[in-house]
Amino acid sequence: MNLTKVAIGWCGGIFLLFGIAYVVAATPMLALAGLTELTPSGLSDLRVMYGALQIVPGAFLLHTLSRPTLHRTAAALCASYFACIASIRIGSVLIDHSANQYHLAALAVEIPTALLGLLGMMRAPKD
Repeated sequence: MNLTKVAIGWCGGIFLLFGIAYVVAATPMLALAGLTELTPSGLSDLRVMYGALQIVPGAFLLHTLSRPTLHRTAAALCASYFACIASIRIGSVLIDHSANQYHLAALAVEIPTALLGLLGMMRAPKD
């Protein structure tokens, strides 16, 4: 398996896994970020947003594994999505002075995943 497929599979798997986890176990997942004591309406909304906004790109990325013409685009999505997530997390930590182990652990996954996506995109054949 080549690096591009590994990058796409890793990103797609992370999205799908976490999206499903937010749907089926929203309360413990959100508690990791300190989101506790939510109203049922708030919990439902966060379940939808965190779940759906991760399940869809995850499923799409895993689908592209069997479509070589989409590999470059899929790897670009991985790189840009995770780079954006990490950038906003860093900016938020700086604004809110909220650095903690949760953020550092998340960044330890997000930054290498963005780089993996970038390498996958660079190695993918041009369309």
